[in-house]
Parts: sequence; structure tokens; C-alpha cells
Amino acid sequence: KSFWTTVKNKAKRSQFEGTGNLVTRITEACSPVPPTYLQAIVQHSVDIFKRCLNGEPIQQSI
Repeated sequence: KSFWTTVKNKAKRSQFEGTGNLVTRITEACSPVPPTYLQAIVQHSVDIFKRCLNGEPIQQSI
């Protein structure tokens, strides 16, 4: 959750400049995100995928 929250907040705060586009904005927003945030979201995806394969229900946290 921290990974996407950080990227989203940084992308929303900046304004488009000249040739900037959404891809550029997202790329720049990802630069300062700590690798541990990305590792956490990848691990979460792996865990959820395992549950899907086992037919377990997936509860969405709020």
C-alpha cells in the first residue's frame, strides 16, 4: 500500500511541464520510493496469488 500511495501522491502534486506526460510523471514519482515499498507490494501479490490458486477467499482490507 505504501508504494502506490507514495507514487500517487507525488504524481498528483506535480504539474505537467512542457513535454511532460503521465508516463514521465509516474516515472519521476517512482524514483524516491524506497525499494522496500516495492518489495512489499510484490510479496503481497505473491501471497494473494497463492491464495487464489488454493481457492481461498480474498478479503480486501480497507
